[in-house]
Amino acid sequence: MRARIAFALPVLLLLPVAPPVAGDLLLVGSCSGIFYALDKRTGEPLWSYDTALDGEPAEFHGDPAVLGDRVVTSCDRTSLAHTYAFRLDTGEVAWKQPRAALFSDVAGLGRLAVGRRWNGDLIVLDSAHGDIRWSVGPSDYTYRHGPDLSPVERDGVLYFGGVDGHVYAVDGAGSDVRWSTDLHDAFTTSPATDGVDLYIGVAGHRVYRLDAATGETVWALALP
Repeated sequence: MRARIAFALPVLLLLPVAPPVAGDLLLVGSCSGIFYALDKRTGEPLWSYDTALDGEPAEFHGDPAVLGDRVVTSCDRTSLAHTYAFRLDTGEVAWKQPRAALFSDVAGLGRLAVGRRWNGDLIVLDSAHGDIRWSVGPSDYTYRHGPDLSPVERDGVLYFGGVDGHVYAVDGAGSDVRWSTDLHDAFTTSPATDGVDLYIGVAGHRVYRLDAATGETVWALALP
């Protein structure tokens, strides 16, 4: 058995988070339904896109992902939600996908865009054309109130907390589930991982540390 540090909670605060920056662009989605590319030095808008052009203004809440020469983002809080890919240099819409609106941050996996749909399913899109490559649904939809928690990718593996109370590890090269661990609770945080272990919080006031390779519980920390 490999050695582990007993008190490693600060890892949660130190895991790297990629900011929505591409070159000189700061990429920001607003609750008014407008997505902006700002000059990161001056704050000057270089281009923008208003979702009202698609018939109904939406809201942006999740972080986008920069994939090659485009940024992929998604909106919600509307009956006309889309996932969009904008060209970084011009802001032109490369594609928009209404069948796969993501209610989460968008994670990048090579040239693929990964996120969660409104019902909690994990879904993977081709960033070139917006085609749906594959999706993974939970075993059931017990905890429907937390589908907007985001997946995380590490070393080609996608991790997410399902609305069925299971934590899933999915092979990013396909849709094979490597393991799932039932924590019997609704999730209140997105997962975080250092590639060795996985950390996730649940509604029962606990943080779990799982072995990222097997899904076995390393410890469960009760919180006030």
